[in-house]
Amino acid sequence: MAVLLCCQLVFGVSGNGYANVTAPQAKSMVDSDPALVILDVRTPSEYDSGHIRNAKLIPLAELAGRLSELNKADRILVYCKLGGRSSQASQILADNGFLYVFNMLGGLAAWISEGYPIYVRYSSLQIAINGAEEGGILLVSSGTYHENIVVNKTVALVGESRNATIIDGDGTGNVVGIESNNVSLSEFVVRNGTRGFFSEACNGTAISNVKVTCNGVGTEGICLHDCWFAQICGNVLENSSQGIVLSNSYSNVVSNNVISARNGCGLHLTLSSNNTVNSNAVFGGIGADGNGVELEHSDQNVIVNNTIFDNGGMGLQLESSNSNLIYHNNMVNNSQNAYDHNSSNIWNAGYPSGGNYWSDYTGIDGNGDDIGDSPYVIDGNNTDAYPLMNLFTEGDINHDGKVNIFDAVKVCASYGTKPSDPQWNVNADIAEPYGVIDIFDVVKVCRNYGKIRRYP
Repeated sequence: MAVLLCCQLVFGVSGNGYANVTAPQAKSMVDSDPALVILDVRTPSEYDSGHIRNAKLIPLAELAGRLSELNKADRILVYCKLGGRSSQASQILADNGFLYVFNMLGGLAAWISEGYPIYVRYSSLQIAINGAEEGGILLVSSGTYHENIVVNKTVALVGESRNATIIDGDGTGNVVGIESNNVSLSEFVVRNGTRGFFSEACNGTAISNVKVTCNGVGTEGICLHDCWFAQICGNVLENSSQGIVLSNSYSNVVSNNVISARNGCGLHLTLSSNNTVNSNAVFGGIGADGNGVELEHSDQNVIVNNTIFDNGGMGLQLESSNSNLIYHNNMVNNSQNAYDHNSSNIWNAGYPSGGNYWSDYTGIDGNGDDIGDSPYVIDGNNTDAYPLMNLFTEGDINHDGKVNIFDAVKVCASYGTKPSDPQWNVNADIAEPYGVIDIFDVVKVCRNYGKIRRYP
């Protein structure tokens, strides 16, 4: 009761056991409280035409009979179109012992007038794309859209939930074809196609926080051909022959993806150079062809801070690929951790930053610097001169297995320095742009603060 009284003083007293809030106050609640329950009491057709993200639909006429779907101790924000039905719904909740009920004055009309986003359940994503303006944003409601779409203009598609906003290709073709520059797509499940995504001769593509599930043998999760400046980040890819494929593509970033290709290669670069492959987990390839990462005729790429493990083939295979920089990767329990053929590459970042962790390395660390005293032999003349003795953890500047205050001190002590400066610490240079210790390095330590070294 004390909490409710406080809320009423702040938000406005209804006198009937619930508090009134304005649209800006409601937006602040939505943004600051992930546990907030957002209750839409309009009709299903009104809900489909546009609703607040992750709102639960219980029409006012059904509310009294569906109270068991709600928790009386939760904070519940109630809204309708203009505010009338939400006031009635709030009263029903308060009368039935719900403790923290907030009625949004002015309803969704007030929310929209403030410029706040709403998510729409489209009858067809393709029709929505065709009708969108160049540079527009389509906020897509949860639901399953059975179609193969072609994005042929610069738009952003944002799903309501990565787990519940689904584009299903019904078993054939490219589920999402990209035919324009600067297309972005996030927060979707993309499934049931020959390819999840296919983009050709398009630049600036951004695919993030998407789950891609294909149909097994002969399929590709994300395929870019002749593309530049793409950002493929934070996705989950599974059940395809190849998870991510870059072909004749340059200056792209592939980072923080979880790739389980199963039937083939997790990440394949062919005729592709100057790309950054950073902080991905690639695992679970089956059989001799189940490689983690492959490079063919691909030069000057940076392969850093990836964990490549439990693949039935090669962990990392390079064929006729040169001048690639490969360091701070964890190579664990692959049938063969690496293979470097007909190539000349750099397998470490120098001393004391070190090279990669190899689960089958048998050398010792006589001086306790967390770097093996003898090189790790990869193939023929290719070696990692500074193999790490322990799994690499991003942000662990002093290599003690955890990211803590001592790492924060080290990055701050070398802040603003470059390799020519006496205070330069190569181990602190952990974020782009490389070659200077700046705010991005500090932020990366902070984001990983408290992490401990673990596998995977």
